[in-house]
Amino acid sequence: MITEDDIVSYDWTHQQLMLTSQLRKKYEVEYMTFLADFSPFVVTIDQQPVFGGMILKQFSPLAIDFPVLYVLNGPTHPDEDLLSIALRPTHDYQRKLDAPSSFPSSDSQLADSVRQHFVEIGKLAR
Repeated sequence: MITEDDIVSYDWTHQQLMLTSQLRKKYEVEYMTFLADFSPFVVTIDQQPVFGGMILKQFSPLAIDFPVLYVLNGPTHPDEDLLSIALRPTHDYQRKLDAPSSFPSSDSQLADSVRQHFVEIGKLAR
């Protein structure tokens, strides 16, 4: 489980989150089970599920028309301290991960609420 306490910063424009070094270490040790490829994820607010999706490798051939989460800098990037993940509304292996992206929910009120929450807790990257 990842909580808002595990999030160092949230780049809203690119929908990329930087997670703590502690989570990165956990991922490096448990990458077959923690944030593992093809695993489901659920985003909750106040312990209520708001949307879910699948953790996937960027170059997966699967055609997925629901939210995906990509781990951007796993064990192959040993020089980095934080773990970086990206949220996308759907899977598109051709899309560059540094391209701007929208929040992976069509509910604009939910997106505004999430964005404002990260502003209030000082974790929204500008």
